[in-house]
Amino acid sequence: MQDSEFSSKIRRAVAGDRGAQEVLFINCRPLVRLVRLVIRRQIREIFPSRFDESDIVQQTCLEAFGAFSSFKGRSCGEFLKWLQTITQRCLWQQLQTHRAEKRDIRREVTDIQESGTLSFVWKTRRASTRTPSSVVIAGETALQLALIMERLPDDMRAAIELRFLDGLKLVEIAKRLDVSIGSVAGLIRRGLALLQNHLPSELNAESEKRP
Repeated sequence: MQDSEFSSKIRRAVAGDRGAQEVLFINCRPLVRLVRLVIRRQIREIFPSRFDESDIVQQTCLEAFGAFSSFKGRSCGEFLKWLQTITQRCLWQQLQTHRAEKRDIRREVTDIQESGTLSFVWKTRRASTRTPSSVVIAGETALQLALIMERLPDDMRAAIELRFLDGLKLVEIAKRLDVSIGSVAGLIRRGLALLQNHLPSELNAESEKRP
């Protein structure tokens, strides 16, 4: 999806086109879902059993859809920054609701949205040194990648997310998915091939040879 195409949807939505509004939020839902995956581990450390992080996706989309009349921007970047603000607010509200102590929960969750727009961190290892590396994927690139990932088969998407968003090793993913390490490697290899045209160039260079 080109920025001009997405911005055109935004302009129609701002003008009151209800259909364009619905499409807008359908397209953004996968990105909101990936954003909550980035903070999943921290949230579970704070609330291991009482908190369902998937609530953030539903709450964010519902709140943003209801408040869309307040959005005054016209570009993809402006819309994603606006949506990021709502995502953060929903997150803090969800966390504070489940928090018994009355203190600022934001100090306990640090790995979220430092780029100023909806984004997620893609974790990998350089093929030559095997040292950890990570890249923040934000804005239009994040939106495109999230949409493509949403269309992957469930097992393939899960393997990609566990490897590159959670940073798990192949053996850990195999245990999580209850499959062999070879199956995990195959899922990731095929998934990366499908994502190749949508990954930033530096990630393609690091990921194309091995999971």
